[in-house]
Amino acid sequence: MREEANGLYLNFINGRHEAFATLVALITPRFYRLFRHLGADSADAEDFCQEFFMAIYRAGGTFSKERDFMPWAYAIARNIFLKESQRAARVKIIPLFEWIAAKNGHDSDLIDITRLLAKLSKEKREVFELKHFGGLKFSEIAEILKIPEGTVKSRMFAAVCELKEIISRSGI
Repeated sequence: MREEANGLYLNFINGRHEAFATLVALITPRFYRLFRHLGADSADAEDFCQEFFMAIYRAGGTFSKERDFMPWAYAIARNIFLKESQRAARVKIIPLFEWIAAKNGHDSDLIDITRLLAKLSKEKREVFELKHFGGLKFSEIAEILKIPEGTVKSRMFAAVCELKEIISRSGI
């Protein structure tokens, strides 16, 4: 998917505007899930996707052809989410595992990952979410956050250790 998205976006910025519609169809599920995992409800996640696609459409002229599209796109999505979540209290924290359980017809009395992640510092939570919900590599996360890759890895390690401790203390 990564190479296909790169190719489609390059085709779009080179004047093949129909490639943008194909790109939207390809990556919408991934970015919709990202916004949901970050805490947006379904309506807000759809709105964020709209804003995200408008932003990457407008930013075509600023995209460096030597860059990888997906980390660049994740940075834009992250900025949109942060800007909107700071602007209003309309981004609701959802119990992610409850949502998954409801989708799969299971009991909703599961771990509430959103509340667990809320106990982490912003820096640790951000790295954890980009890695696990965004599926990004450490180098890509470092590029997005503009920090060294070693810092990303240490934050991830600290986040995992802290989550294990929180879970063991709570008896989940």
